[in-house]
Amino acid sequence: MQQKISEETPDFIVKSTQGVALTAAIILTPFTINNFLQKWYLLGIFTLAILAA
Repeated sequence: MQQKISEETPDFIVKSTQGVALTAAIILTPFTINNFLQKWYLLGIFTLAILAA
C-alpha cells in the first residue's frame, strides 16, 4: 500500500524551520563578531559563511 505524498509542505514545518534558522542566526552572530575582534579571521569567515547560507 502506497501513501500519497502531498506536494505542499505543511505550514507548521515551514514555520518551524524559520524559527530554528532565526534562533541559530541570533546565537551565532555574537560568536562571529567575537572571532573577528579576537583576530581569528579564518574562524570568523567560517561562521559568517554559516550565517550567510
